[in-house]
Amino acid sequence: MDTQNYKILLFILTGLLLLSVLSGCGPKQLTEEQVKGEVLDYFSSLYSAEFTITQPEEQVVGAGPIPSFRSKPTYWSLTAASSQFPDETFTVVRTTSGAWHDNYYSLLLNDEAAAMVNGIIQNKMPVDYYIYIAWGLDDWPRETGEETTFQEWIEAGGMIQKIIVYLREYEPDDCISEILAEEIHREIPTVQFVVFMGISEEGFISLINDIQSFKISNTSILKRLSYNWYEEETE
Repeated sequence: MDTQNYKILLFILTGLLLLSVLSGCGPKQLTEEQVKGEVLDYFSSLYSAEFTITQPEEQVVGAGPIPSFRSKPTYWSLTAASSQFPDETFTVVRTTSGAWHDNYYSLLLNDEAAAMVNGIIQNKMPVDYYIYIAWGLDDWPRETGEETTFQEWIEAGGMIQKIIVYLREYEPDDCISEILAEEIHREIPTVQFVVFMGISEEGFISLINDIQSFKISNTSILKRLSYNWYEEETE
């Protein structure tokens, strides 16, 4: 074998060896059924309800060194439902390290949170409204759990990303909205944004009929006023 052919053969063998090493050293991949089994065990360790997984999805984190899906780290994002709230869903995530995070509290505490906001704004708005709580995906605060009340959750530092008050066929007043937003923030100091949004009659009806999949269009928005405390609390 001449020198040129030997170099070519050596290059090919080196490349094959590198590919086998890279593929063999990648993160352990779980099947969908394995992930479902893990998450059900995770739920049973925290909650008393029974759960079903409605939408498991494996997602890639960043770019891998070679164009192979299995050589890249992945995490799982799953949609789940419980026997306690059969018509509603929440999110649970399995990180690349195998840790689990869920926001089941978004169902357990939502009615209490909405009632607290309603107690502040009722009789102060001349039209029908709907209160939406955007919870995010933070962990339960320390020493809280399934039996925790919303007030206890706030006092333990539980975060709320956003509270939106949808107003039926009405443009929110700047002065009244600002006063109410400040009152909401005093009662719920961990909320990051409070929004008052006037929407059309058609948009409001769509919201009430299907809150789970509701997506508001720009044409439905009459006026939006937003107040936030995120920047001042993270400086």
